Order: sequence, then C-alpha cells, then structure tokens
Amino acid sequence: FNFCGIGDGLTPTSTQTISVANQSTASNINFNITPPVSPINSKTYVKLINQQFTLGANSKFTVDGNGILDFGFDVSNNALYVAGNSFESKTGSTLKITSLDGITTTSTPLVGNVRTSTRTFASDASYEYIGNSSPQKTGNALPSSVRNLVINNTATNADVVLTNDVIVTSSLTMTQGNINGITNTKTITLGTSALNTGTLLPTTPTGFVKG
Repeated sequence: FNFCGIGDGLTPTSTQTISVANQSTASNINFNITPPVSPINSKTYVKLINQQFTLGANSKFTVDGNGILDFGFDVSNNALYVAGNSFESKTGSTLKITSLDGITTTSTPLVGNVRTSTRTFASDASYEYIGNSSPQKTGNALPSSVRNLVINNTATNADVVLTNDVIVTSSLTMTQGNINGITNTKTITLGTSALNTGTLLPTTPTGFVKG
C-alpha cells in the first residue's frame, strides 16, 4: 500500500492521514510513503491521527526519500506511535518526532514513536522534534550522524535533551526550544569539516545549545 499524494502538511488537503483500529487489517501489507517521481522533488506528507498504528504479521512500514511521517498526537495530546513488525526510514526521508522519549532501540519497556520489533533509521535523513512538553529526549536510535535536525518543541522554554552525541551534516534548525547536552554530557556538532561547516537556521535562533 503506497501513500503517494503530493503535499507538505501545511493544510489538511496537503496531508494524508492514517487511523487504523484493527491490527488484522494491517497484516501481510507493506505500507510505503513514496512520493511520485514527477514533478521532481515532490514530497508526500503522512500523519498519524486518533490512535496508534499497529502493524500486523509480516507487515512493514517504510518512509522513502522525500517522504515525511508526522507521528502526531491523539485527541488527548498523547504522542502516537507505530508498533508491530518492522519500520524503516530511508535516505532523504523526514520523521517528525512527537514522543518525549524520541526514537529508541529499547524493547523493555517499549517507548518512543517507533515500537516495532525491527527498526532502521537512516543517517542521511532529517529528524524534527515537535513535542508538546518538556524535556523531550532525542532517543538512542537517533543516528550518530544525520542530514538535518530540527528543534521545534512547542512547550515554553522547552529542552530537547541529547541522548547520544550527534553530528548534523547539513542544517540545524532552531525553530522553537533549546538543545540540552548537559543532562547526559553529550555534544552536537554542525558540519563535518572546515570546508563543510553546515548551516544554522534561522540566522538568529530563538533557542540555545546548552552544553
């Protein structure tokens, strides 16, 4: 099953949504967020709504390049998640992370926005932290190197706490909230060398890096 509508998530008409109640209906299916090849660089924005999305047996959820998955919140503002068999974010994908635990590899207990048995997160991809309370952890499944990192936690004076060290190879966007490296004594590095310094956005960030 492919989600392939063109959209940026800025309006309801540009957002595809998932609301699945019965796990058996999600068995033996590969769910893919796969933007169309034309026009070039088209994006597909998919958002979880209302309830958790639990994959059935032999099912996999894949976010392809230029695909965007917003994990969303339920009506009580609790972060939603994908559970079940297998999840993969591929090169060029974007995950909009709502859980206060971020994305993790842990199985006991199962926490975070991805709670599948198998989880794969691409390094050359974008990760946006859009929690609604603080502190929000990045989670130990955030790759040690990512293409883009966005801090956009809507809580007042929010902290996004680094679980591990991370290198941002392209852009770090501080839309709302701070990066906290003090709690776990972790560092964030923008750019990979003197010739590739990466980009800080906006030019006058609203938040701070604490570390």
